[in-house]
Amino acid sequence: MNPLFSVIIPTYNRLSILKETLHMYEMQENLDFEFEIILVDDGSTDDTYKFLSEYKSSFFPLFVYHQSNQGPAQARNLGISQAKGKYLLITGDDIVPSTNFLAEHYKAHQDSSSNDVAVLGKTVWHPNLNINSVMKHIDGIGAQQFSYYYLKNRMKLDFRHFYTSNISILRSELTKIDKLFDTDFYYAAYEDVEFSYRLMGTKSNIIYYEDIIAYHHHEYNLHSFCQRQRRAGRMACVFKNKHPEIAEKIGFADLNRLLECTNTKSTPLSTHLLEEWESFIVQLFEKYTYHSHEWLDDVYLGIFRYFYFKGIIEDTYNEQKANCLLPNLIFACLSQVIQKLISNESTSFSSNDLLFLNQILHDSSKYSNAFQVAKYTKIKSGLKFIKQIIKSVYFKLLYSK
Repeated sequence: MNPLFSVIIPTYNRLSILKETLHMYEMQENLDFEFEIILVDDGSTDDTYKFLSEYKSSFFPLFVYHQSNQGPAQARNLGISQAKGKYLLITGDDIVPSTNFLAEHYKAHQDSSSNDVAVLGKTVWHPNLNINSVMKHIDGIGAQQFSYYYLKNRMKLDFRHFYTSNISILRSELTKIDKLFDTDFYYAAYEDVEFSYRLMGTKSNIIYYEDIIAYHHHEYNLHSFCQRQRRAGRMACVFKNKHPEIAEKIGFADLNRLLECTNTKSTPLSTHLLEEWESFIVQLFEKYTYHSHEWLDDVYLGIFRYFYFKGIIEDTYNEQKANCLLPNLIFACLSQVIQKLISNESTSFSSNDLLFLNQILHDSSKYSNAFQVAKYTKIKSGLKFIKQIIKSVYFKLLYSK
């Protein structure tokens, strides 16, 4: 008898977390059906494959496959090709299921309409993690990782919400597309969204159930998530090149408007100096990782936006052109929030930090048309605009001495 659900889990060098994940599948409750787990080891260099080869469960059959390190897209494809279940539940090795995880997914499929292609559950931070301000932001108002903050129960969602941490789908749906996850996405970003786009187009055929809970056991700090955003930007280019019509939905129109503000006659900034600016900004705000200042959301929005756009630019232009465009992006993404922080006496920056922030703002402004940037960022208040111009002139006078 075939299982009702096939749980597809790619894994790579996360043995300690994987053990907890498998244990919680042993603890599933309220099941009146069978399920299987298909684990694909994506070339782990720890003891993952040895552990899985010896793992025995009386609760579910576990099928283990091993491949050289080719990324999660190929690992999922291998797992799906071996699946026997009516439903595929696609998740991750660091996604720990709640005890009703499978039962709730099945219930959701029974309740949903025939037009719904996939069921999305809610992924929250693992309770054992020390949640910092970056993690709160990316799953909260920033929504750079997941957009649950803005979702309501039973909301119908489009292809951009095909999160392969907690999503299930009828296996028969996959016959509608000529290939599964595209292995051209060499980083783990956008390969799931592109798969979903080919499957359902722009229709809102994903239905969200907030009671299907899984716990994400993955810590981020400011530096690691900046690099994640940079990789996402590069994979956004792969997505756009395959489907130019979706460019606006993944930030390209926004970036193009910013690049219109670039002073193209500027001399490219050296890679070394650009990296120094980035490093200083990241290190400065990493000091506040475990603070709860309201202004941190504005800071993170600007920083993560910059690194996402940086990934796009690096994948689109040569180094010389990129180094002319990127300083403008620093100014466009961060100038308003930095000026706001400088004028806020309650922020506890040292005088040296403030001085260097001022210097970066001043130097990066040389790469921008200030009036176009002001127009683009929609400064509606004339008084606020005047104050910004006065500040800009003040900084230039200050550093020209």
